Amino acid sequence: MSVQIQRRLFTVQEYHMMSEAGVFAHNERVELIEGEIIQMAAIGKRHAARVDRLARLFSQISES
Repeated sequence: MSVQIQRRLFTVQEYHMMSEAGVFAHNERVELIEGEIIQMAAIGKRHAARVDRLARLFSQISES
């Protein structure tokens, strides 16, 4: 016996409503990607350091 699973995609408005209603924990890392709510991995130290460096470089470029 096979069971059909039907996917339900969410709109941005529904995603925001779920967030406001407290469906997601305050520190839960989730994103809405093409209608699906995806749990994201935490950012590692190397990733954070590179993002900080890029932000500084872009800031310096925009100031010039």
